[in-house]
Amino acid sequence: MPMPPTAIILGARFPALGIISSLSAEGIPCVVCETRRLQAAWSRRASFRRMPDPRSDPEGAAARVADIAREVGRDGQVPVLIPTDDHFAQLLATFSEQLAPVATICGAASDAVALITDQLRFASWALERGLDVPRSVMASAFECQLPFPIIVKPLNFSCFLALDAELPTGVRHSDLRFRKIESAEDWADFRARHAGILEHFVVQEFVPGSSEDMYSIGIYADRTAAVRGIFVGRKLHGFPAAYGNTILGQNDEVPDTLLDEVRWIVSQLGYNGIAEFEYRREPGSDRFRLIEVNPRAWSWIAATKASQADIPLMAYQDLTGARIVDAVDNSDPGRIKAVRAFPDLINVLWRYRADAPDWVMSPLAWRRKLKARNLVVMEFNGFDPLVSLYCAALAIRDLIKNER
Repeated sequence: MPMPPTAIILGARFPALGIISSLSAEGIPCVVCETRRLQAAWSRRASFRRMPDPRSDPEGAAARVADIAREVGRDGQVPVLIPTDDHFAQLLATFSEQLAPVATICGAASDAVALITDQLRFASWALERGLDVPRSVMASAFECQLPFPIIVKPLNFSCFLALDAELPTGVRHSDLRFRKIESAEDWADFRARHAGILEHFVVQEFVPGSSEDMYSIGIYADRTAAVRGIFVGRKLHGFPAAYGNTILGQNDEVPDTLLDEVRWIVSQLGYNGIAEFEYRREPGSDRFRLIEVNPRAWSWIAATKASQADIPLMAYQDLTGARIVDAVDNSDPGRIKAVRAFPDLINVLWRYRADAPDWVMSPLAWRRKLKARNLVVMEFNGFDPLVSLYCAALAIRDLIKNER
């Protein structure tokens, strides 16, 4: 029996680990490409190839990906390219003509990716179409047009991380990922301190709630922009609590009208590939507000392997010509949970004491909160001892450095 086409995963963090878990279980060979060895690059179920950073050397990165695709292609089979971060999605979109002869791209066209990954442009696009998104203003042009409090964040955090700009003393890129400004006086202070980089930021209307009010609708859309797979999830823990990436999440349920809205957006964008739609439900109401769309695999996509909507596998099978059956997971909340165990345990025992005291709990209470029919522990998802050790070391490092 011939070996199936290789999946080339761009990025080596937790989204890549989730894709490896899904595909390797079906005997699909996986290659991880990244600028350096991160979590997924240590997996025994994938090989690792180093590549240039697309944010600083896009041409070199595209050429390297094309070389890897030619290397792993066999018997006339071309590999499938799957992005796990915004800059990788933009790389595949920008160089699609160069890459198309040697690989199948799981991703959307350049104009769609560029629109989605620009917080200001996407907010304007969405508002023009009557979608419920936070009002947004370019930070350099903000003159208190929105009521306080407001949120200040990068137009594109992935690109901001690679920005060659001098930050104020003592400020890290991660400190500026999401900043709540309470008053005009606080805004004046922020603006003065960060005057040299304001053009990289957007000011948004504040939407109340914490990370546990955040819902993720993960999808796979085929080449006709038809949504074939949907997985609905909700954050239970993030760090920082107000906005952090999912550390503990579960499958969940949203109104069908929200899924219809996602399908409509995908159709309007002509989007294809994997994506995550992030909504925040305002506390005490049924109002869901679209915060952003991520044009790639998301941090806890590993949870979908326990669902009928196994998003990475659906995408791979469809792109390699196999027949897939549409699947929607939008019911019975909490039967699937996914956790990054090391940081979540540290958070509930220690870090939430200052950030979210109500989330502090004992080890036993934490273990009870993880109870589910299917529990995915991302550091131990399959027998990958080097991944587990690497993740433990990162959790300790982040605690020492107070890294977000």
